[in-house]
Amino acid sequence: MPGGTVVNLKTKSSRRPKVVTIYHNPASGISRQVLALLLASGETPTVVEYLKTPPSPARLKYLARKMGVPVRRLFRKSVRFADFNLSNPKWTDDALLDFMSRAPELLVYPIVETPKGVRVCRPPDSVLSLLDRPVDLAAWSDILAADFTAEELNSSLHMVSQQRYDLMKDRGILMSHDQGSQKVIPFEHPGEGKRRAKATPKGRQIDPKASEEIEFLLEGKSRRRDMLIEYLHLIQDKWGQISAAHLAALADEMKLAFAEVFEVATFYAHFDVVKEGAPDIAPVTIRVCDSLTCAMLGAEALLKELQNKAGPGVRVVRAPCVGRCDTAPAAEVGHNFIDNATVDNVLAAVKQHDMHVHVPDYVDYDSYVAQGGYVLLNALRSGKTSKEDILKALEGASLRGLGGAGFPTGRKWRAVLGEPGPRLMAINGDEGEPGTFKDRFYLETDPHRFIEGMLIGAHVVEAAEVYIYLRDEYPACREILAREIARLPAGGPALHLRRGAGAYICGEESALLESIEGKRGMPRHKPPYPFQVGLFGLPTLINNVETLWWVRDIVEKGGDWWQAQGRNDRHGLRSYSVSGRVKNPGVKLAPAGVTIKELIEEFCDGMADGHKFRAYLPGGASGGILPASMNDIPLDFGTLEKYGCFIGSAAVVVLSDKDDVKDAALNLMKFFEDESCGQCTPCRVGTQKAAVLMESRAWNRDLLNELSQTMRDASICGLGQAASNPLTSVIKYFPEEFAPQEAAE
Repeated sequence: MPGGTVVNLKTKSSRRPKVVTIYHNPASGISRQVLALLLASGETPTVVEYLKTPPSPARLKYLARKMGVPVRRLFRKSVRFADFNLSNPKWTDDALLDFMSRAPELLVYPIVETPKGVRVCRPPDSVLSLLDRPVDLAAWSDILAADFTAEELNSSLHMVSQQRYDLMKDRGILMSHDQGSQKVIPFEHPGEGKRRAKATPKGRQIDPKASEEIEFLLEGKSRRRDMLIEYLHLIQDKWGQISAAHLAALADEMKLAFAEVFEVATFYAHFDVVKEGAPDIAPVTIRVCDSLTCAMLGAEALLKELQNKAGPGVRVVRAPCVGRCDTAPAAEVGHNFIDNATVDNVLAAVKQHDMHVHVPDYVDYDSYVAQGGYVLLNALRSGKTSKEDILKALEGASLRGLGGAGFPTGRKWRAVLGEPGPRLMAINGDEGEPGTFKDRFYLETDPHRFIEGMLIGAHVVEAAEVYIYLRDEYPACREILAREIARLPAGGPALHLRRGAGAYICGEESALLESIEGKRGMPRHKPPYPFQVGLFGLPTLINNVETLWWVRDIVEKGGDWWQAQGRNDRHGLRSYSVSGRVKNPGVKLAPAGVTIKELIEEFCDGMADGHKFRAYLPGGASGGILPASMNDIPLDFGTLEKYGCFIGSAAVVVLSDKDDVKDAALNLMKFFEDESCGQCTPCRVGTQKAAVLMESRAWNRDLLNELSQTMRDASICGLGQAASNPLTSVIKYFPEEFAPQEAAE
């Protein structure tokens, strides 16, 4: 070929090439175009012609390894002919490599090897990604538009390379000509011996069609283990389910055991795994939230009526809290959330095929910068503001983690910074506590305030990468973050947006790390703690969305400003997610330490019409239940623990005289039963046994108290330890619920 040097593979060094090499078929128009592009770019490639020096199986295997793809995929990419059945068990990797080496005329797609990597170049312009030189596609348009000449089309080599091949039952390769069929390549299965190979090899077989679909779906994507959940989402989104064939193909593509992929896919509620022979999932899914606030406002009746009226092709299922308690009852059609859901507006969305994400108006990048956004971050990066200034401001404000645990933020940042690098940062956006929706509110209104706080934290602890873990029930937030992160100026840490899959347990920090790593979200034993050994075994800073949302204001206005807020000897501001029987539910920014009475009257415009205040949850599902008579307790960290409750994420659910507190406690226990990861027996069995006992109108209080104590003492994480709080608080603070039982006894 003019402009290149033809070499013999046998004389090539095995060392990594420092030049560009093209494995070239001169009868292939695509191969000629790729070679022309290389020459036009100024490269002087080494040209290895398939026909003159057929690549050995070892060389082909080396190229597949350099590409990071299985041999089967290299075969599909580089060979072009129809009617070739790879599902036959005889086509092992060795057999395919042998076939390619013995039939080089079929390798019509060129392979290009450069110091930047190796790839099969189809389409031709894909070779440009392997070159270091500037690319001018306009100048090369003639090359890309070129086709075979008449002489080339009539050449015998071209005709051979365009024939149709198939696998014969007698182990030969059939090449079809107009004159008929003839066997052109004798083929024996390697190592077959006298007994021949078994018709079916051991283990689960990969469906060729599913394998090809997965290869196409993951085209150009990394096969790293931690991307498993992201790829399961891709399959679920594309086909509306995850078939066993696709699951096996994904395991094969990622070089993971099928059992490992299966256990991850079946752990998360948002993956619909369909086994062989099982019917397909309906194309449309309606999810109806059945958590406490939605249940109080008619979710059960809505669920049953939708199941009766939805019709064929629509699946109606219950779902745990979706983070829209302020507009309960809530339902989801596809990825479209229906607030204040009714049968009519839900079915109308189905009829109109309105199943896409609805993104609300929010403060975008330009607006945020115009309001003084990112000034603090730029000052920190330029050195005008020091890391110590940031840490002192956070410590002076006594800002605590606002995701539930309440650990001092400044102290956490210092602890991570004190660990040897490299370090990482993870964002806990898995806001799954029933009754909580403050993080969603802030991400859907002013996302860049959170992003700036996140980037400040990453800079302070010197984290080179940040992983943002966002619950799958927040598709609008995910869309907003994807848009706005793309608009950030270059520089700073690498940002990775990771998607949860419907597992409440992943709100626990170590379970969140497991999920980011592509595993089941099971809490880790501590110590070591995440700030010591966290994500991928590195020291990791983990912060909640709202915690970071306040960083800019606290640093710019000073710790004293934050300390000046608050009531009842408490300090700071809290974002209370208020739902239930109030006139005006929603996120209420109020002084820390406000009482439930003040919160209802001053911030929620009082109780809903026709309802009388009876009870409240001060801190979400795990925070316990208190009676209306205890309405003067400041709602903040450290004020509720002596009553067997806690503030947690400040999710406040208000119950009225028309609500049954025992039913409320049962609803919460069933939630914990469903969301238990199952790792430890006290939680897995304890929540199930407690729910069974609580379904009886006459509670066995002694047994329930004993069971609750066991769960608190022996569970691995906070889910099992706090799951019984609503149950024990009902027994303790609502004796009137048990008066008929005592009278009967």
